[in-house]
Parts: sequence; C-alpha cells; structure tokens
Amino acid sequence: MNKEFDIKKRTLSFSKELLAFVAKLPKNDENNILKKQIIRSGTSIGANVYESNGGHSKKDFSNYINIALKSANETLYWFELIESVNKNLSAEIDILSKETAELTKILATIAINSRKD
Repeated sequence: MNKEFDIKKRTLSFSKELLAFVAKLPKNDENNILKKQIIRSGTSIGANVYESNGGHSKKDFSNYINIALKSANETLYWFELIESVNKNLSAEIDILSKETAELTKILATIAINSRKD
C-alpha cells in the first residue's frame, strides 16, 4: 500500500484496497455479515475526512474528523473478527490493519490539533 501524505487521497486509497480485499472473502454466512460491517466502517473513514473539508466551521471539521476516527477504530474491530474466521488471510488482514492503525493515529493527531487555538 502506498504511503500518501494527503489524508483525503490516503483514505480513498484505503477504501479501494478494503473493497478489493472484501471481494476476495469466501461467501458464507459469517463473512457476509462481516463484509457489510467492515465496508460501512472502513469507507466511512474517508467519507468523513472528505466531509470535514466541506465543514462550515472549525466545530464541523472537528466533528467529522472525530467520526472518521471512530470509524477507523471500529474497522480495526471488524478486521479482528474477519481474521478469526479467515486465518488463511492473516497476512493481507495484517497489512490492512496496520494501515487502519496508522490512519487512526493520524486522525487522532488531527482531532487533537483541531481542538487547539
């Protein structure tokens, strides 16, 4: 996964990688539920980052960044569950989980800095 410094580009790239990964998951009852959940939370990260840039105030910006941060944390949870039923995909899940963790740290820093001033 390429390391992008523009958070909008990075979250969009992450969403694309996530969707490609989800398409590879075997079709079964467990995965079908988990796929829907991780798609919702994982793509929400970028959607809220994009929305934060359209905010009308600093408070709007901060709120959307915090939602993106919460979605990133939720996505980590879903990756853990997906790995528990798809052990053969651990390496790929590990890569995506690490990127999610990095996004979480970046978003947390943005959230903290947006409270300053």
